[in-house]
Amino acid sequence: MVLSLLKNQTKKRLAMEFRNDEIRFIEATVKQGKIQKIIRLKQYPLPQDLKDGKIDDIEGLAKTIKKWKKDNHWRGKGIHLTIPSTLIFVRKQELPNLPIPDLKEIINQEIGSTIQLPFENPVIDIVKLKNTEQKKDNEKGIIRSKPKGKQKQDGEEYDKCEAMIVAAPGNYIYPLIEAVELAGLKPLSIDIPALSLYRFILPFDKSIGDLTVLIVSINRDDIDIHIIDRNVLRLSRNVPMNIASYEKVNIQSTLEEIVDQVKSPLFNIEEHENFESYAQDLATELSRSVNFYERSMNGQPLSIKQMFLTGQSLPSERLQSIVSERLNFPCSWMISPPVSRKLSDENYVGYATVIGLVMKEVK
Repeated sequence: MVLSLLKNQTKKRLAMEFRNDEIRFIEATVKQGKIQKIIRLKQYPLPQDLKDGKIDDIEGLAKTIKKWKKDNHWRGKGIHLTIPSTLIFVRKQELPNLPIPDLKEIINQEIGSTIQLPFENPVIDIVKLKNTEQKKDNEKGIIRSKPKGKQKQDGEEYDKCEAMIVAAPGNYIYPLIEAVELAGLKPLSIDIPALSLYRFILPFDKSIGDLTVLIVSINRDDIDIHIIDRNVLRLSRNVPMNIASYEKVNIQSTLEEIVDQVKSPLFNIEEHENFESYAQDLATELSRSVNFYERSMNGQPLSIKQMFLTGQSLPSERLQSIVSERLNFPCSWMISPPVSRKLSDENYVGYATVIGLVMKEVK
């Protein structure tokens, strides 16, 4: 589910997370997917060339990235990138059991008719879902599953298979790659936030790779909800939930202080006047996502075993308790990176996605 572009064996890696409100950056040394040392973490305001999920000026964005490169003395060239969750489309689809390249052709033909996307020129990735009685047939990627019936394609009948389709707008990805290359960097991969977060939590408990987990990123303007089942992304949903609408602002504060309270990427949910309302609204959105996932399992038992919270908020035991009780899942906050560190946990709040991103291995 990762769009790998180029290979690079260097241990020093860069990674950049492009969000709708900001950009986060990490420089680290990485060996076999494990961080050896975090060299620096940075946060930048969103450049004017990036807005509303579009890149208006490729050369302008390249100049901005080049300036960041110079200011931070970046020595490595290989860089991982991730794009906003709002631009990611995830859907389960029943397809004829054909090799992945053939399935991509079928999907491209179906776009606009049976498959509706909110953007044009999509970049598509497909992962076949493994059933209990399936095995790999050959190197072409054909998977022989226990048949659930036949599906016709171009007049021929094939066994059916279920697959997860992940799509993103090429009109964002390709200009982004061009801008990064113009800045003198070498794109290694385009990842999606859900998998970067999953990579972030895996080192803490290896058994997670055998479970279905719910990952929630709590941010200033929205929340990202992801369900990953044994390394396969099953659901990714972005929900607008602007924390400012729940926030208590001191009327005697100066305008500058008020703006800082509303816009600061680091915040404490429990200090908000309407904390309980926020917590209950969050739990409701999580319940909706879990219920949708449960229905998509076609009657199979719900298998989510663990919930992880992360994002731009400081850890809140009260929030953790409320959502855990509502959903009846054990819940943990994931803030600190899986590496020895000198800084306090607070310094890593908001960086989970980009830390997981830099851990991506390019094969």
